[in-house]
Amino acid sequence: MPLPFRHFAGALLVSACLLPVPSLAQPSDLPDARVASPVDIAAALLDERRPQKAREDLARDAGARAAAVVQALVAGLPDDEDEEYRRIPWIWRVAVAAGRANDEAALLPLFDASLPGDDEPLRDWQAVVLGGGVVMGVSQAGAWPHRVLAPWLEADAARLRRETAALERRFDMAMEQSGTVTQRVGALEASLPRVLE
Repeated sequence: MPLPFRHFAGALLVSACLLPVPSLAQPSDLPDARVASPVDIAAALLDERRPQKAREDLARDAGARAAAVVQALVAGLPDDEDEEYRRIPWIWRVAVAAGRANDEAALLPLFDASLPGDDEPLRDWQAVVLGGGVVMGVSQAGAWPHRVLAPWLEADAARLRRETAALERRFDMAMEQSGTVTQRVGALEASLPRVLE
């Protein structure tokens, strides 16, 4: 005797429930900070669909390649404060990871990449890298920032000129009542190594 249609329908429904369903979860596959391109790392860090903790771990692991990753994070950055401050937390996480490692091979290129060029203004992300990343990170590693920075400045006249020009602007930013907390703290921290010499 043929089985009623409802039996076949029930079987089809059960089978359908057992089929794999495309995941609607957040993408969690992150690039390998050791070998992925800086562009891919930066894109993953800024992708808000990905888990926060996984991105924080990626930022920490990218510290050894901080200069290239930070440059990728600021590539194409418009003159838009909202967009700059969307990126700044991830710029800071990468920079402070390099600072905490106190590895000159990572820190010196980051320092150079974050100094404004001659006659260029100091942007907020640069103050955050120099102060909240390099200076604070090195301090947390147990070193005196001015002792780390001094040989770099003595070795390169152009670097010293750019850093000296940026110093005045960093101090001004730290004193500006209109600046954001992140901007003022980063600028003040970046000023301290020279103030304390």
